[in-house]
Amino acid sequence: MRVNIHLVEHHEDAIVLPQSFQAYRISDLFFGQKTRSCRIYYHSHHPHHMYVSTTLSEKLGMRDGMEMNLLLVHRRLYIGPIVGILSAGFTKSPLRPLGKRSMMFSKYIESSKKAGSFSYVFGAHQIDWENEWIEGYTYTNKGWEKIKAPFPNVIYNRLPNRKVETLDTFQSLMKSFQQKWHIPLFNERFLSKTDVTDFLVNTPCEAYIPATIPNPTIKQVEDMIHEYFSVFLKPINGSLGLGVYKLSYTPQEKKYYARYIDEKNQKRLTKYPSIQAFFTETFQNRQLSRYIVQQAIPLLHHQQLPIDFRVHTNKDEHGKWKLSAMAGKVAGKGSVTTHVKTGGTILTIPEIETLLQPSFSIRERLHQAALSISEQIEERIDGDIGEIGFDFGIDRNGEVWLFEANSKPGRSIFHHDELNREDHLTRELIFFYAQFLMKQSIHEKAGTL
Repeated sequence: MRVNIHLVEHHEDAIVLPQSFQAYRISDLFFGQKTRSCRIYYHSHHPHHMYVSTTLSEKLGMRDGMEMNLLLVHRRLYIGPIVGILSAGFTKSPLRPLGKRSMMFSKYIESSKKAGSFSYVFGAHQIDWENEWIEGYTYTNKGWEKIKAPFPNVIYNRLPNRKVETLDTFQSLMKSFQQKWHIPLFNERFLSKTDVTDFLVNTPCEAYIPATIPNPTIKQVEDMIHEYFSVFLKPINGSLGLGVYKLSYTPQEKKYYARYIDEKNQKRLTKYPSIQAFFTETFQNRQLSRYIVQQAIPLLHHQQLPIDFRVHTNKDEHGKWKLSAMAGKVAGKGSVTTHVKTGGTILTIPEIETLLQPSFSIRERLHQAALSISEQIEERIDGDIGEIGFDFGIDRNGEVWLFEANSKPGRSIFHHDELNREDHLTRELIFFYAQFLMKQSIHEKAGTL
């Protein structure tokens, strides 16, 4: 059930609930990790309104006008979930407390309200461990607001990069929340390319992985080029296409070609007499041990430009995977990847099917692959995961290939005007899944699972 919360001036710790709750003989009230015994009254007016005394709201950190879900377990009333969005990179600006990412987080917070939850963004420096309060930021119709809030029911990890995530501060923080306070935390870590391969090997989903060698030798790179004619060299922990090389061999010239984006963000195509010459010139400040070499797939093309696909999956309020968004990306001319930052163009699936008129359903094939792989990753990964962004390719025979799986996916495809519904859905499902985790956690503690 969802209610609108109204604060009223009153000298005692009290709440006024709809008359329908009287039969449950409620004993305690929970808001986040805060709990209070209080006087409980009932009203017979609007069935979706709840009134809270200001003295009680101050002790719990409640705010006027909240629209929240209610959960009853063993005479205990839980209001929530409260979702703490963990991040880093806070600024001193009250208008943009997270710099360029402020708009993204404001949209998440708006989506949490539609799901009947309350959310805030916080960092390691804003936690009062002793008193169990967090001074985070939430977003209202007046803009960003700094607030004092209770420890959350669920934590959603949106740390900005792998370097930050592996810092002792954040590793210790996440461990404390999970082990001491038993707070569910999901999407706990970034996925590397080798992680994904390890999760899928020896499963039916292994068929989606192109031929891949982690930590290759130069000889292995050369052999793979001669076997497949083209390969990709990709950083194990890369993102946005940075540091990616496409290597090709032309038997007629007996030359090797490398296509990549240089340090000045310029598209480059260079020629080498040998693969050794490429590594000597290009990998002086790079370690091949931090790369994988992967077979290049002959992808679907439009006007000689390769197309790949971004697919989002999310868990819903029942903890079940569902496909939440799908779009195609056409590579920019001369680009080694389809990323928008390097000239890629976003197209909807109907737009791509109109252009290519394939003999198979692109949507159906990607839908099946994304859900199968999501379930397999969930089965093998440690911790809870509720959101994955996939980069898929489809070859000219209609076979689906997995290039990458991201536990903190970018949102560039939602710049397309016709993906507005999917933009909202992918965000709202985050908080529906948090609702599921909260319920699961409460029932586990109560021994009712």
